[in-house]
Formats: sequence, C-alpha cells, structure tokens
Amino acid sequence: MMLIVTLFHGHIPDNEAEINAENNYMWPEAVEVAKAHKAHIMVAVLGEEEKLLERGKLFTKAMAVCCKQKYATGVYTSGVVFEPRFYEGLADMLKEDELPIFNWVWFGLYRSEGGLNGYTYGMDVFGKEEMEVLNTDAEPEDLRDFLASLASYVLACDVTLQDGETIGFSADDKHTITRSPGVSLPEEQMTLKIGYEPIKGDPEDDSCDHSDNEDTQDEEEFSNPEVYTGEEMEAVEGHIEQYFGEVENVFHEIVSPDIHVDICMVPPTEERDYYTLVTMGMGAHRMNVPEELAEYKLERAELAIALPADWKLDQESMKDEKWYWPIRLLKVLARLPIASDTWLGFGHTMDNEEDFAENTKLCAAILTGPQSTEEGGEVGTLPGGEEVNFYQVIPLYRDELEYKMEHDADALLDKMNGISFVVNPTRQNAITRGTLSNDDFDGEMDDASYHLESIEEKELPIDPINAYNHMAIYLRWCMEHDLMGEEFLAEYGEVVEKVKADSASVDLRAFIRDELDGQLVGPMFNKIGRAFASYYYGAYSNGQESPFFPRDIDDYALEYFGSEQYHSEEFQDEAYLFIPFDEDYYQAMAEVIGERFENWQGQDFDEDTLEPSEVAQAIMEYLDCECTYFPSMADDDPIMSAYSYAKRESIQEGFVPVLIKADDETLLECLVMNADPKNDADIYEFDLKTVTEYRKKMLSAPVKDGKAVLEELTDQRKEEAEDDDMDWEEEVLGEMEGGEPNDRFSSYWDDDTEMTYPLILAKIPVKNPWEIFAYLPFGNWNECPNTPELMAAAKYWFEQYGAVPAAMSHDELEFLLPAPVPKEKAMDTAVELYGFCPDLDQNEDGSIGSLADALWQSSVWYFWWD
Repeated sequence: MMLIVTLFHGHIPDNEAEINAENNYMWPEAVEVAKAHKAHIMVAVLGEEEKLLERGKLFTKAMAVCCKQKYATGVYTSGVVFEPRFYEGLADMLKEDELPIFNWVWFGLYRSEGGLNGYTYGMDVFGKEEMEVLNTDAEPEDLRDFLASLASYVLACDVTLQDGETIGFSADDKHTITRSPGVSLPEEQMTLKIGYEPIKGDPEDDSCDHSDNEDTQDEEEFSNPEVYTGEEMEAVEGHIEQYFGEVENVFHEIVSPDIHVDICMVPPTEERDYYTLVTMGMGAHRMNVPEELAEYKLERAELAIALPADWKLDQESMKDEKWYWPIRLLKVLARLPIASDTWLGFGHTMDNEEDFAENTKLCAAILTGPQSTEEGGEVGTLPGGEEVNFYQVIPLYRDELEYKMEHDADALLDKMNGISFVVNPTRQNAITRGTLSNDDFDGEMDDASYHLESIEEKELPIDPINAYNHMAIYLRWCMEHDLMGEEFLAEYGEVVEKVKADSASVDLRAFIRDELDGQLVGPMFNKIGRAFASYYYGAYSNGQESPFFPRDIDDYALEYFGSEQYHSEEFQDEAYLFIPFDEDYYQAMAEVIGERFENWQGQDFDEDTLEPSEVAQAIMEYLDCECTYFPSMADDDPIMSAYSYAKRESIQEGFVPVLIKADDETLLECLVMNADPKNDADIYEFDLKTVTEYRKKMLSAPVKDGKAVLEELTDQRKEEAEDDDMDWEEEVLGEMEGGEPNDRFSSYWDDDTEMTYPLILAKIPVKNPWEIFAYLPFGNWNECPNTPELMAAAKYWFEQYGAVPAAMSHDELEFLLPAPVPKEKAMDTAVELYGFCPDLDQNEDGSIGSLADALWQSSVWYFWWD
C-alpha cells in the first residue's frame, strides 16, 4: 500500500465542501466552517483491491493524524464534512480492533411523507452496494445505528447481499433485502432496500434463551466473531452447492458476538422435493472434542435441516414461530458448543425443554449423517486441509428423546426407520407410531351403564353382573401384564397382587362395579397401557374402528354361539352378554388381546401413504360406497380385524366387504374400461351415471350357469394343452402332492418393502358376494374372464364351498372360504380353478395336482393373470 498526503493552498473547488457540509445533521456549524477554509490536505491510499479494509484503516489513521493539526477545521469525506474532534474520536475504535464505520460511511437521514428514511454513502468505495431504508417510523438514532450495524457486518465479513435474501441481528430478527434503483441516491444507481420492520416470531417467546447469546445478542454492537477466511467460506459454500444443491437465498446474521451463522437456503427440485437449509459459519469455531476422538477430525461442523416444499419462508409467514422455528433450531444448535464448551456429532441430541411451536409436539433434535446426498456429502475440506463435518438435524418428540437416552442413537434411528428426515410438525411418533394411539389418552374406554341399560331395556334374562364381564377380562389382562398406572397401584395394589397370585380369588366384575364406578378410563393405566388402550379400547373416541376390543368380544360371541344363535331374537344383538364368564372365556380373549398387543408394538407405517393418493381417491369415488382407507403398514392386523368386523356386520347390514389395492391405476383403468367404455377422456373423469347404469344392468341380468362356464373355460385349457402337445392327465394334472397350505391373503403384500400396499376396504352394497363384480368389473382382458363369467363362477363356488371374493388388484383375485374343500373334491376343484385362471402357479412344478394338494389344506384361493 502507498499513503499519499498532499497540501493544497486554496479553497476546495466548486464549493464542494460547503455543499456537502449541509448533509451533516450532527454539526450545525458545518456549512459556515466549510465556507471559511483557506487550504486543504488531500489524503489517499493506493494498493491492491483485495486489501480494501486495510487501506481503509490506514486512511483513517492518516486522517486522524491530520485532524491533530493546529488549524484543522473540518474533514471532508464520504459526501459530508465532519468536525475534526468527532472524526479523530471515532478513529480510536481501531485501537479496540473495531471498524471506524462512521468515518468510512455516511448515514444520511431525511423525512418524507412516508416517514423517516436512511441511506449509506461510502459503501461503494469498498466494492459494496449502498443501502437504503425507506418510510419508517423509527427514531433517527435507531435508524442510524441500524444502518451502521448493517454496514459493519457487510464490510467486516466481506458479505455480498443479494436480492431476496434476509438479514437479522438475532435468531428472531430478520429483514428483507430488495435490490432496485436508488430513491435517496440517484435512480441510475442500484441500491439495496432493507426492510426495517423485523420479521420475527412471538416477542414473548424465549425458547432459545438457553443458547442463542441471551445476555448480549440483542444489545451488542458488532464485535469480532470467529469467522471463516474468505477462501474457507468459498470452500464451504462450494461443498453445500455440490452436495445439497444450488443456494438460492441466504438468511444473513448481523450481530454475531461468538460465531457468524448464516443460513443457506436450497430450494426444492424435481430430485429433492423439499427445502434444505444449511448453516454456514458454525464450523469457524473448533469444538472441544475429547482427545481420544482427535484422530476423527470432528472439531468443525455445519448443520442441515430439510423442510417440505410447501413450507413458508416468506417475510410475512416467518413472523409466525410455526414457520420460523427450524431456523431458530439451527442457530441454537450452532452456538451450543460455544455456550456449553462442548461438541456436537453424530447421534448427539438436544432438548429444547418445550415444544418448538404451538402446532407441533416436536421438542428436541438428533444429529445424523446428511440425508439424500451423494457419497462425500458428510465431510467438506477447507483449503488448509481441515475437515468440516455436515450433519442432518432431525426434530424429535419427547418419547423419542427419552428412548434414545435409555438406549442409544442407533436404537432410536432403527426405531425411526421409515420416518422421513423432512420436517413434518405432526409426523408419527417413532415410539408409538403404528399404534394409532397416544400415551396421553385420558378418555373413557368403557362404562357398564351402557350395557346395564341394554339388559334393562331389552329385558334380557341374565344377571346384571354380566355387564362387567368383558371389562373384567381386559382389566385382568392389563394387571397381569403390568400396564396399570402408579396412582392406581397406590390405591389398589393389593387387588392387583391378588389377581396375579390367584385370579379366582378376586371377582373383578364386582371390583369394577363397586370401586371403579363401573368405568374403565385411560388414567388408570401407565404410559404404555394408555397408549395401548387408545389404540385398542378407546378406538371410537380416537377416531379409529379397528382393531377394537369390544368388536373382538363380539367376534368371539359369534364363534362361540354360531351364526344362527348369535343373530337370534333371544340375544337381541347382545350375544356378548350371554357368554359364560369362566376361565375358558378369559384364556380365549387373553390370547386375542396378547396378539393385538404384540402386533401393536411391532407396527410400522409408510408415512408417504398416510393420505389416499389420487388413484385411491378416484377408485373410492368410482365405487360410490362406504370405504375405509389403510396406509401401507408392516402388520396387517388392523386390516384383517377391520375386514373381520365388516364381514360379521355384513350379514345384517346388507353389503359384501372387499379389500382393494388402492394405488392400482391399472385397476381403475379396467373398471372404467368395462363400466364406461365410451369414455374417451381421462380415466379419472368417468361418468358415474353411466357406471351406475352398468351396475344395474349386470345385477338385473340372469347369472349364467357357473358350472357350465367353468367347464367351457376348462375345455379351452385342454385345447391349449393339445396344441402344445401336452398330455392332459400326466403333464397338466399330475399327482396330487407338493401343495402348501394357504390361509393368508397375499395380493396386498409388497415383497420389496415387506409391508402391505395401501388398501381400500369397500363395503359393496350388494346382497350376494358374486354381485361385487358388478361394482368391480376388472376382467375381460387377456384370459381374465369378463364380468358375467366372473359373477357366474363366483356364484357357483359360493354355493359349493362358501367361497367369497375378498381381495383384489387389477391382476389378482383372492377368495376366502369358511373351510378348505374336502380332499376328495380337491382335484376337480383345482381343474375348475385352472380353467378360470390358466396362469395359476402355486407350486414348484406348476401341475394342477400340486394345486389340488394345496386346496384341501387352504382357506384362501389365489388367482393371478399375467
């Protein structure tokens, strides 16, 4: 650098000093002093462009020395004339290693009709754009200090502000940046308009008080935080753009007493349908990592968090904490290692101690490796060779945090398998997910008064104590499995111990009546007990219909008494009250409850399927009947229990339940093709009136002779075998051996995910099971029979074996039987099934004989058309 100081005898030309002296609103005498000057000293510093700040500091020191001259009357710089003592005093800031921003930049203030306005003059000397703040209701000193802090930040950190970004003094404080032609400055000069009113959350919110510089953040002027060098910043930003995506916007931070943390925003793309926010600046601080981990180079870190594509990051929305809290969380975590003199790494958690916002129960966070990035995204390298580790921030529920503390991070992450890393304020809880429940359940489970009322009103010939039978069974099971709450045990612990020691010694029916006021309620149970009750016994109050303990009781009553007696006038729809209350009853139901509990604990859902897809909605609209949607899940217990309940209810209510693959667009296409063949529009735009007419036509037409239809189809199979030179008896039929029993639906299972496909349980409003094909005409393609043939075959098989169509997709159909076909009829039946569906291959050799061997052992028939 070169310092040039030159004395000029005479006035500054063109009255330039006097004119610009008018700008100094802090020195009333500035104009008169400027007019009186007789000579002037010119100071200049020349040097390399990249050392602008150092040149500025040298310039200020030289100017301060000149101010000490005996006859120095004013300092003309940055478009204004200063009082020498004022300039000299501000220059002393250099001694404290602070920037003399008021010596370098003039902060102009003026009023207009819209309010108080402010602007900078002098930023361009440092290669930065001037800033303006327009039409505020601020006090002059506040607006000047606001602009001064902005200017200090931009120059000290060598930041280039961009149009559309935000900038702020704290986690709560955010101001928009807009680049447009000058208002206070010439129009041909582009300036940055800074929004003065901050975008912030609830001013009463103190959720980050424990970490985000609570003592000084809002009051401190700009100091010197730990920051990356320019080269290091470029390396970090380059890593972010390479592995996380192109940065569209930056949430700048102005006041940074410890580290300077900006938030880079990567917008959604076709490949990544979510926002990614990444810190840039946390890694400037070397964390206090234990010595034994030094070899892993974990001292530096940056954090990322993913937000849904519809997350609101505009100025107005971020005034609400429900949209802003993820940014606050990143800043809190970024400063935690400094505030606590610790470090953050994989598996570490942070407890916010309260919910992040009013619309979520998420209240903690865990760090994992970066999600959905290419290999290498987890570590960036600085020019000097040091490594910066990148971690994904995943918000947690209280249950999840506690589970991690009781076990470890890997155990929690295993538990969270299938839960998206993209923030969802109301996502499923990994500890209770799949339970359709919550451990805060405090509702009523059952009240004997309802059952007593039925006994009295219907004058049922039974002892009123029977109203408590099923309640006592559930309570005993919970006592034996340690699901009772602390308060309950404190009061009734002796009863529980007696039940465990000798259940016959305690009549829990009388106990419920006399001690529990005839009720079972959530608070009687512990955390797991409440969650299970919410899932299984508080189902109606929880908005769920399956599984449901009272319905399982009804299913047992149907099994115990048989269909005829169950539906008899004697029982008047209250068969469950007539079941003998004995140990057999308890053991049978205890087995059911135990299975429900085990399935509940191991349940898992694919959260991407929690809501019906467009295809699923279209199929339900097409069916135009009562439908229940089930997301993809690991255990089909809720599905099968719902189907079982519906099957029992169908006898009285006049419908046939069918499980349908929900996301099967080809199925929708087949249905529309058959029921609305003239539809030239999109399959989603079928004419429901035409579809309804098709159903009426199919239901009103005489059903063909099913046996004759199957014989005709079988003859076709024989002709095909003859054409292929295959011996029918030996090569096609074969021996009746090698078959495996089949008692479980398979059409709705996804072998890749080992979860069910999303399903629809449709209650088809027809009287007879074969009539469902009027609503579900999926055939008439390749060798899949048409609707009349489907109805004929289904009618025949129902009359012969009680077989009912129960589950289907566009190319699969499954029948459920009350019992397997007799062994002596298995071969004939297998031939019929083969005629109906020539693609059957349920065995190794594909022969009809092995299919026959499976049929006499199976209650489910499976068909698949290629």
